[in-house]
Amino acid sequence: MGKLKLVISAVNFTHGGPYTILKETLKAASELEHIEVVALVNNSDELKLSFPKIKFIDFPEPKKSWLARIRFEYFSCRKLSKELRATHWFCLHDMTANVVTKYRFVYCHNPAPFYHSITLREVFLEPSFFIFKMLYSKFYGFNIKKNDAVFVQQHWLANEFKRIYQLKKIVVSRPEFEVKAPPNSSLKTSESKNTFSDNDKIIIFYPAVSRVFKNFEIILDVAQMMISDHRVEFRVTFDGRENKYSKLLLEKYGALSNVKFLGYLSKKDMTIQYKESDILCFPSKLETWGLPISEAKMHGLWILAADLPYAHETLGVYPKKTFFDPKNSDALHNAILSFLSCRLPEIHHDDVLDCQCTEEIIGFNALISYIVDFK
Repeated sequence: MGKLKLVISAVNFTHGGPYTILKETLKAASELEHIEVVALVNNSDELKLSFPKIKFIDFPEPKKSWLARIRFEYFSCRKLSKELRATHWFCLHDMTANVVTKYRFVYCHNPAPFYHSITLREVFLEPSFFIFKMLYSKFYGFNIKKNDAVFVQQHWLANEFKRIYQLKKIVVSRPEFEVKAPPNSSLKTSESKNTFSDNDKIIIFYPAVSRVFKNFEIILDVAQMMISDHRVEFRVTFDGRENKYSKLLLEKYGALSNVKFLGYLSKKDMTIQYKESDILCFPSKLETWGLPISEAKMHGLWILAADLPYAHETLGVYPKKTFFDPKNSDALHNAILSFLSCRLPEIHHDDVLDCQCTEEIIGFNALISYIVDFK
């Protein structure tokens, strides 16, 4: 039997969480001795240094326009698949390429098509997101049933894909193991205090890009409610220069003395913020995972999260959590007041949604092994 050849296609990943997914996937694939790996990427300059065993082919054009992306996925990849003669083809960014190969797989991570509560205001502030939401469901569906397996990160997404596309083979591929709070956490909680004095400073951190579905309004509305409570400081990761949405937010809330508008943060600066913070507030209305939630868990922070399926799944059995209605600023306000009065109970159970799809794998090594061992 000839050597397995795996093609990993991720030409659209250049930064952020998706780029992290690409690097973790390449790391897992490079650890297997019995396969040859070819990666189709936007730019391989950094990746070549980290993964010398992998052959890289650069395709910068697909990210420049949707037309170029469609041409790549449905025409260029077909020609390339005949040239490379891969045994396994793994599309890491949602769209199922038109290829000739024995086995093919797709990793679907973008939840935009399942955002059901978009408002006219959100359409006005970010029209490209509305167009993207409408079109992406079509791109998801094209060729999707030709895959030997479709991977998603959470059970609620598996439910949506089964409902909309009537898929038979869908696998929940969780990107990490559950992370528990450090045993010696220095959190200011009810375990160590009965109340917070005026000298205590509680820092509430919300790291997210300025997209309309990130729901910054709710945390800033609460900051406005608590302007006279000098125990609380809010920190957000935009500064008004990013886009129309962030500019509007700064115009409305920029004068709040209890809010720090930090702008974009490097990985090092993010770590500093986590160490300084007491609470992660995560009111986003749309996520597939919510990476800051996982990062906050590693730092042992209290987490106030939107009462939505993605947050329940990502938090799992982590105890220092509470959920609030992401459309109700009073609910978030009350949760913060409960924290200040040390009345937030730890929740030790895992209330992840049930799913008809029972197959689940954890970690990128398990993901790659599933693909190369598929029969």
